[in-house]
Amino acid sequence: MKANELRLANWINLKGNIQVWHIDIDDIDRVNYIGIDKYEPIPLTEEWLLKFGFEKVGDTYMLKITKLIYHCCYVRYVDDIWWFLSRKGATYDFKFNNVHQLQNLYFALTGQELEIK
Repeated sequence: MKANELRLANWINLKGNIQVWHIDIDDIDRVNYIGIDKYEPIPLTEEWLLKFGFEKVGDTYMLKITKLIYHCCYVRYVDDIWWFLSRKGATYDFKFNNVHQLQNLYFALTGQELEIK
């Protein structure tokens, strides 16, 4: 896992799933001591999508987002990769496999955190 992928509120795995709530000098020291390679990304699963409020529609997961032109985003699992679609049936726009990557994409598009419902 790369340190520059982490944001506040990201879910990561460090001997269990934890959420990043703050980053201060002690955290930086701890990362340097433990090593960034000990922080594991959490694989994105259907369970996580449902926790975040996505609804399953066929082979696609939909989340309503009023800030987007189409008012929804869609996620689909194809060839062992999760793909983000800007609208249903659209060309695949982004690919990812981890919870924090979906969180970061959502934040970039909306300016809000993707929260567990």
